[in-house]
Amino acid sequence: MSQFRFIILFESSSVLYNCMILEIKVFLSKLLEKFERKT
Repeated sequence: MSQFRFIILFESSSVLYNCMILEIKVFLSKLLEKFERKT
């Protein structure tokens, strides 16, 4: 049972991690866009 919970926890955390990575990528791309427009 505890192993099953751990798997669920791991799955949800990996999803969260992927979402964070995606957010950071979007943020960085927008930042780069602004920077390129200035020059």
